[in-house]
Amino acid sequence: MPKIKSFDGIRVFATVAVFLYHTGLMPYIASEAVSVFFLLSGFLSYYTLQKSDNIGVGKGTITYIKKKFLAFFPVNFAGYLVFCLFFIYSCICGKTIFDVKDFLIKSILNLGFMQTLFKDYSVILNEPSWYLSTLMICFLFAYIIYIFIKKCSSIKYLFCAWMGIIILLWIINSASYFDGAYIYTNPLYRILEFICGNLIARIHVNIKVNDLELKVKKASIFEGILLGIIVIEWLIKFIFPEINENYAYSIFPLSVFLLIVSLGKGVISKFLSMPFLGRIAPYTLEFYILHETVFRFMYETFRLNGNWFINGLLYSIFSFIVLIPMTYLLHIFVQKNKQQSKY
Repeated sequence: MPKIKSFDGIRVFATVAVFLYHTGLMPYIASEAVSVFFLLSGFLSYYTLQKSDNIGVGKGTITYIKKKFLAFFPVNFAGYLVFCLFFIYSCICGKTIFDVKDFLIKSILNLGFMQTLFKDYSVILNEPSWYLSTLMICFLFAYIIYIFIKKCSSIKYLFCAWMGIIILLWIINSASYFDGAYIYTNPLYRILEFICGNLIARIHVNIKVNDLELKVKKASIFEGILLGIIVIEWLIKFIFPEINENYAYSIFPLSVFLLIVSLGKGVISKFLSMPFLGRIAPYTLEFYILHETVFRFMYETFRLNGNWFINGLLYSIFSFIVLIPMTYLLHIFVQKNKQQSKY
């Protein structure tokens, strides 16, 4: 099946949103952006696993995990090394106390994509790497999820399963029993978003096969309404921060938006499919893995007094300038592995 070009644009804007969240310029936006990553991963997982039909669950799972590990490990390892350089500098300056045993445990968990299996170690060292850890756990079940969802050809049943998962996500987020910070990185929670992405991919395939696609005008209207809902939800959280943040509120509009945009008919999907976004998109994973370490180093090393917004803007600009060559070099470093791991 042809590449969905509009997803390149979504990846770029979601990555920028996470960066701006960590710089403090756009609070409350990271939860939506991270949910987009898992929805996209689930969608593309289903989309690409169609190439490996009928090879068996065991072989399919092993093959998929192997290819994903080869794709992600060089990026994760490089991000870890960059963190270690800044960490050593911080220790020399007396800003951080070095604990050998603790550092070794965290390193093993980080490099082995196991950190989010343990509540106390879910966000450690190069913090954005928790995403790769959780995603690798989702990939362990990707082939089984694909097989189950592929067997369902009824859009009605697919829609019911989709809504059921969204309701379950909302219930988990609303329950005071669960720690919100741990839910954010928890593989058991994020795998539900991953499954949600698989379901909308299956619906996408059904729409394509049955030629039920929307007209340009209707698709543009739907895209605009859904994007408006997502923006309004973020504005409400920004204006009224006392409102309890539930990560699941935006899953429905986000997932419907991805489905409509995947059809490539509306004005917004055309914009997201622009070639310049397609050229930037391959660098987003490297940028994501490096961004927080670089920003924190800039913030801790070059302290500024004054307005928080102006300072955040300056830190963001300086960090972005530093990140551009680092991202490019890291991308070149891992490109060979990524080419071997397209699946």
